[in-house]
Amino acid sequence: MLVSYHVIGGSPGNGLQIDYPHPLRILNDLLVDFRMPAFAFVAGYVYAIRPVGMGEWGRFVSGKFRRLLIPGAVAATLFVIMANLFDTPFGRDGDTFWRIYVYPYAHYWFLQAIFLIFTVLAFVEARTGPRTAWALLAISIPFYFADVFMPGNLFSTKQAFYLAPYFLCGVIYYRYLHVFRQHRWIIGILCLVTIVVSLWLNLSRIEDQGFFSRSTRDLQSLALGMTAPVFLMLCLPNWAPLTRFGAASFTIYLYHVFATSASRRVFDSLGMDGGAFVIVAGILAGILLPIALHILAERNGLTRRLVLGQRR
Repeated sequence: MLVSYHVIGGSPGNGLQIDYPHPLRILNDLLVDFRMPAFAFVAGYVYAIRPVGMGEWGRFVSGKFRRLLIPGAVAATLFVIMANLFDTPFGRDGDTFWRIYVYPYAHYWFLQAIFLIFTVLAFVEARTGPRTAWALLAISIPFYFADVFMPGNLFSTKQAFYLAPYFLCGVIYYRYLHVFRQHRWIIGILCLVTIVVSLWLNLSRIEDQGFFSRSTRDLQSLALGMTAPVFLMLCLPNWAPLTRFGAASFTIYLYHVFATSASRRVFDSLGMDGGAFVIVAGILAGILLPIALHILAERNGLTRRLVLGQRR
């Protein structure tokens, strides 16, 4: 989803510069309430598999720093260097270069925000136990709707408030997995109804405004972002070919933009500015080239640590 998002472009002025009423622009913007919430949901699910116990918080945080922030900093550094070379809006001069490591930058803001959530939740649960997730979810929702103003938005704190309900929803889903599976059909139907209503409310704005809602912090967004991952986890079967990409999924997230941007520039130079072939080729490049990078990085201890966040 994120690869196709960057191939098509986050706005009509980016990527393939596709504007309304093109179906791909509609589809790309329609998924805005699902993409990052789904990633946060999965992160919460994975966290819940092995919760942090007493005395483990420091080791847990240092592990997340190594696993998320070091590879993220390396990828962001390479990205801003390329942005400066090609004179894109993501370029930074010498006086502001350092800000990419402590403030939101490109799509790497997700790593800062999710690291904050990991750190805070692990700290709370290390002292109170794993039964506070429901209370934390209830607390997080008012902050989600408040769209809290954070001066400077240090370390993507504002985005952390945005992702927190979805992360906690993933935690709760795993911890009550037996309940969800026991009532699979009724929960699946309720989720499906919520998804359909949410999408219908968003689609209805096309007729009135010509584009979707710009807000990602309304009730419709929250309902879709919480129920769609639950529905997919409960009702869709595992697809074996996709599981093979699991190990490289983080590398794809970090480096797909290099491949999608390069493929777009190649096709532009050839006079091919759109079409199904360009889109499919861009998506394949955004997936396969990071996988190749992942395989190469695994062969050396230093690159395993810097690129993949793995131990040497």
